Amino acid sequence: MVSEFVLILYFLIIYLLWLLTCVLQVLVWTYWVQVKEYRFDRLWSFFKTSDGKSKLFFYFFLLKSVSLPLGFLSKFLVPFTVPYLTILLMIIIFKSKAIGFRKPVLTKRMQIILLFSFLPLLMPLILPLNLGIILGEFLLPIGTVCGVVVTSYLTRKTKLKEKLEAVEKLRKVNPFVIAITGSYGKTTTKDFVTHFLSQKYKTQKTEKSENTFFGVVRTINNKLTNDTRYFVCEIGAYKKGEIKELAEVVKPKMAIITGIEPQHVDLFGSMNNLKDAKFEIVDSLKNEGFAIFNL
Repeated sequence: MVSEFVLILYFLIIYLLWLLTCVLQVLVWTYWVQVKEYRFDRLWSFFKTSDGKSKLFFYFFLLKSVSLPLGFLSKFLVPFTVPYLTILLMIIIFKSKAIGFRKPVLTKRMQIILLFSFLPLLMPLILPLNLGIILGEFLLPIGTVCGVVVTSYLTRKTKLKEKLEAVEKLRKVNPFVIAITGSYGKTTTKDFVTHFLSQKYKTQKTEKSENTFFGVVRTINNKLTNDTRYFVCEIGAYKKGEIKELAEVVKPKMAIITGIEPQHVDLFGSMNNLKDAKFEIVDSLKNEGFAIFNL
């Protein structure tokens, strides 16, 4: 009876240690998912770098994913599972403290992604512990991917709604729109232009380095007022068509390209594609519009 209780307690400790490592794993993953704007292309580009692998704790989690199933398949290795998981957990915690513990901002979208991500952690409660942990370990990244895919469909309706609101807001306010893009210096240029114009006119800009579709349209919807004379917006892109999509909303009368360099060229596929994408902001100008280049 005592030996049975000890065995149950031992496996419970294994489950709790595994659970903690998985929670840290998911928090790291979802933090970077959010930073990379829920985009698989940007995540893959980040992951391919040595810095990306390090910040994603890739090798620690790969070691855990491979070694745990092997440990459970061997009766000889099972007794070493608790000290092994303890050491692995301590390494992850110390590494997290060294680079700064990362966790995602709990937006509605992120809450749904975390729900999908944590579902595999229930496997050991449904199946035998060893099989549940092996299956849960396998399903852990799949859960996060499913969460991102599902929420991407859910955000489409929100995107259309906010886009229409922004178009209507711009129609009513009718500010002079200055759109800024480029491989570098977008935020600095935006801040300089805004500072210069705001000396005399009511000027609104996109906040900080916010240059995504949602960032721009939400600035329009939430910050633009009826007396706004100038709207200075920073526009970023990681593939062809993204600047065009946003330019169709803001309809700039002036465009600034700060410069073009091979930054993120792997996402665009080639320098020609990158250049074409940046020049979409110029193509969006009407006949009376004008552009400034730093090339």
